[in-house]
Amino acid sequence: MQVKELKIKRWLKSGEFDTDSIATADDILEQAGGMLDHAYSQEITGECVFEAEDGRLYEGSVVFTIYPLTGDRLKEIRAEDKAEQGQEE
Repeated sequence: MQVKELKIKRWLKSGEFDTDSIATADDILEQAGGMLDHAYSQEITGECVFEAEDGRLYEGSVVFTIYPLTGDRLKEIRAEDKAEQGQEE
């Protein structure tokens, strides 16, 4: 299954997202795109434009990606979720 096709079961942390209008990972990507449009990217990193050895001009921007949690970060989030749900490890 592609990430875009994932349906949201429940939120553990929603950041600055409007969760009422999000049902899928694709919705998250769309909303993130709106938050991180060109103007916001420049506010985060400053303007980044350069000419490469190939003679072409390139511009850098901030992107939002979705990926499965693993390792220590997965353990951390699960522990926080259990604590918020009133469960002990």
